[in-house]
Amino acid sequence: MLELNNRHTGIFLKSKILEILALYHVSLEQIFTVTCDNGANMIAAVKQLQSELQTLFNTPTDDDGCTIPDEQLEWTESVEREFSHTITVVRCAVHTMQLSVSDVIKAYDVELRKCTLVANNCRKIAYKSVFSEESLPPLYSKTRWGGIFEMLKYFSEREELFSDLGQQYPELDLMEQWQFVKEYVEAFEPVYIATKKMQAVHTSLNEFYLTWMKTIMQISLIQNNRFVEALTQALKQRLKVLKENIVVKAALLIDPRINYLNSRFFGPEEKEEIRAFIIATSERIQKFKARLQTSTQPSLSTCNNNTQNSPSDFDIFFTELYGGSLPATCVESDQLSPDRFVRQLNALDLEAHQNSTFDVWHYWMSRKYTHPELCEIATLLLAVPSNQVSVERAFSALSLVLSDKRTKLNDDTLENILLIKLNKCTFEKILPTLSQWNEENL
Repeated sequence: MLELNNRHTGIFLKSKILEILALYHVSLEQIFTVTCDNGANMIAAVKQLQSELQTLFNTPTDDDGCTIPDEQLEWTESVEREFSHTITVVRCAVHTMQLSVSDVIKAYDVELRKCTLVANNCRKIAYKSVFSEESLPPLYSKTRWGGIFEMLKYFSEREELFSDLGQQYPELDLMEQWQFVKEYVEAFEPVYIATKKMQAVHTSLNEFYLTWMKTIMQISLIQNNRFVEALTQALKQRLKVLKENIVVKAALLIDPRINYLNSRFFGPEEKEEIRAFIIATSERIQKFKARLQTSTQPSLSTCNNNTQNSPSDFDIFFTELYGGSLPATCVESDQLSPDRFVRQLNALDLEAHQNSTFDVWHYWMSRKYTHPELCEIATLLLAVPSNQVSVERAFSALSLVLSDKRTKLNDDTLENILLIKLNKCTFEKILPTLSQWNEENL
């Protein structure tokens, strides 16, 4: 985490991002996506990184007027060329869901102001005997997701109390707002729950999509509510924009809960575009691996082509036909033909329809040896974060670490504290192994 003193322009942010990548020995060509909110400076920074990557690979940009010389070039090849070396922006799903909320509630500013005024009035010293510090209604902030819902939920759960208070104290009267409060809580509760769910853990692109669709379904079932129609429409429109992202499409294509036999989720042209992107991404990975191998010393292979455990074509065929996975042995690269990869990619359209609780990660892990290249792409797509909540959490952690009483922490110490604090789960997994390794090497 860096303290930035200059203007947060796209060019400046790009330079700082490259500094961080160099610090951790990560090359720009290893960056697949950047998940961010709708901030113009971050979008500009990603465009700068895209230009940097295109320069690195000496590929023409959209602005330099270069055209494909061969007019007979296949459409899929042109798409593959377009996506071969690029960094894709993924818009934060949680932030976008909150924009859907803003689309609806901006028409109810008067009602929200009245409810907020009552919440503020509860903090007056005259009502100190009624409300303790812990029992005060929460005040919302526009930058806090779900703040309005939490305030109105508080009032809804204490309707009897505030009905009595309103009769004694006019400035605490919510009589005219009760119907508004009840309808708001009923309509926006699915959005609030979905937001909290996506904030809690890593949410892949396909999981966020299904969570969003479930939210729309739950809201559409509500009857006699002023918010339902507008909120449902806002969620659908925002989701449609997110779905136009090529990385999101690819993540949905490899999910048998969404793309399956006779599914009409994607049209034929969309599928061709997505497949071209997946093929180009696979080629990009293989090229990077090849460069990495040539730049390092060759290591001894643990695979033995002459062992009986090496999978043959028949072993792979039999496993694909009846399920399961091959023995945990190495599959040599020369056994993986491009034709097989394309056939496996096309065969995703023939998968059985799985229910919404299906474990997609385990599904692809079980195909690690039968579909090695496709599994590599699938795990990459499943690892792409659908939101930037981890960044927001990092800022919150920083405010707790860098308190008024710890102002003399230097940059390295602060970074190390944050590194441990933000990766607690990872350290809990690796520390026992690290301790054992140290004991064995003493």
